[in-house]
Amino acid sequence: MMVIMPDGAKFKMNWKYITYVNHGNSIHFSIVPMYNGPDIVLFPNMENWEKDGAFSLEEREEIIFLLEHLNWKRNLKIVEANVPAQKSEKAFVQKGSLETTNAYAALARKNLFDFDSKLDTEQVKDVYLALEKRFAENVRGTVTISQYDLFENSVMKEFIMPILQKNKDAAVHII
Repeated sequence: MMVIMPDGAKFKMNWKYITYVNHGNSIHFSIVPMYNGPDIVLFPNMENWEKDGAFSLEEREEIIFLLEHLNWKRNLKIVEANVPAQKSEKAFVQKGSLETTNAYAALARKNLFDFDSKLDTEQVKDVYLALEKRFAENVRGTVTISQYDLFENSVMKEFIMPILQKNKDAAVHII
C-alpha cells in the first residue's frame, strides 16, 4: 500500500528508501536510518535533479515539503547530496541484503511507517532494529556495505557493524 495524496501522487516508505510516484513516473530516495535522531533522506541536489528531468522543480519542492511534514511513523531530515535521482528500486536492494529476505518482505507489507500504523515511531524503529540484528547475527558470507551508509550515528555504523564484526561467518566489504 502507498500513501496517496489528493492529487494522485503516491509515497511508499521503506526502511532504507522511499518511493514517490506521480504522472506515471517514479523516483526513489535513499534513507540512512539513524541510531539516534531523525533518519536522513539523501535527496538529489539541484544539478542531479535537473539532469533527471522526470519531475519539475516545483514538484521537487513539494516532495521535500511532504516528506518533512507528513505524519510518518519516523522522523526524517532531508539532506541534499550529490546523489543521482534513482529511477529503480534495484539500486537499494542488493543481492543477499536484508531487503531480499522473506522476513523483510513480510514486514514491509505491514506498512508500519504509514500514518495509520498502530505502532508509534519508536516501536516501528525497534521492530526494524530487531530484524537488522537477527540478519547481522545470522548472515553468512560477504556483506557489502556502501561507505555512504556509514554516517556518524547511523544504524549501520553504531548498531549493525559491531554485530557483523562479532559474526565469525560474515566478512564485511565496504565499497
